[in-house]
Amino acid sequence: MNIDLTRLRYLVAAVEHGNIKKAAETQHITQSALTRSIQKLERDLGAKLLERQSRGVVATPIGKRLCEHAKRIVNVADAAFSDIEELVSGSDSPLRLGICPTLLSNSVLAGLMRVYESHTPRELYVVEAFHNTLIQLLRLGELDLVLTSLPEEKVMPGVIVQELRNLTIERSIFAYSGHELFSKANISQSDIQNARWVFSNQAYYIRGMESYFDLRKIPRPKVSLKTDSLAVLRHAIVAQSHVALLSSHLVARHFREGSVRALPGTSQTNQISHALLWSRDTVLSPAAQNVVEKVRLIYNDDTFNPDDTDLLY
Repeated sequence: MNIDLTRLRYLVAAVEHGNIKKAAETQHITQSALTRSIQKLERDLGAKLLERQSRGVVATPIGKRLCEHAKRIVNVADAAFSDIEELVSGSDSPLRLGICPTLLSNSVLAGLMRVYESHTPRELYVVEAFHNTLIQLLRLGELDLVLTSLPEEKVMPGVIVQELRNLTIERSIFAYSGHELFSKANISQSDIQNARWVFSNQAYYIRGMESYFDLRKIPRPKVSLKTDSLAVLRHAIVAQSHVALLSSHLVARHFREGSVRALPGTSQTNQISHALLWSRDTVLSPAAQNVVEKVRLIYNDDTFNPDDTDLLY
């Protein structure tokens, strides 16, 4: 079956706006033309894609699934045309780079700035987000490259993984220095279970916590706050007496010295990898390929320490 790329664009617009009139305006066509296009797509597929409601339209389950595929197809097509246009014109489009905040040491930032100052690409757009969010943006075509710390699963469907360096980190349960737990001679499993916890809502982090608790035979926490904001995490620990399972490097970078401490006997050593990721559905632009090569060279430099604990400010 041959599906017109334009029809997929119209479907994506209709689903995203939830309104045929607004979708038609964004595509610079009439409402009737957009409606006919989607109806033709429905006939070709033999399935209803949109349901009309009093306030507009919503996608059916099949429409939602097709829209997910359509976004990727449209993004790949746009990237292909953009890539060819750049080669023809000799210009570079902005490179969209996602970075996991747990990697943001002075050394990593300085290395990235060296890449940027080399003028390839001419524009660099940087997004800071946690691993699972970055992977989602990558698969949607909204990022070109991702620099992240790999979770345990190093094979991800549809994603190319370029490992840069293996590192050893130490994780512990951290709490505010004045937390009541530090006044106890011995901290029991019950104390840890009943503490007020804050942790990331990222799937890989939750799995890591579960593995940590299972290994130590500690029951799951009873009270918890989930967040993907470092600012919220810091406030919860320092001002609201929460505890969290964190790496010593992250604490050194993002907390005032002495403001938090590791609970005695809670340390655990783990192996992680820094890696560059990009989508298998995307042909990297010359600028992106250049960045991949330069970042690899930076990480291969024996004097480069990507996991330094210097504060960022």
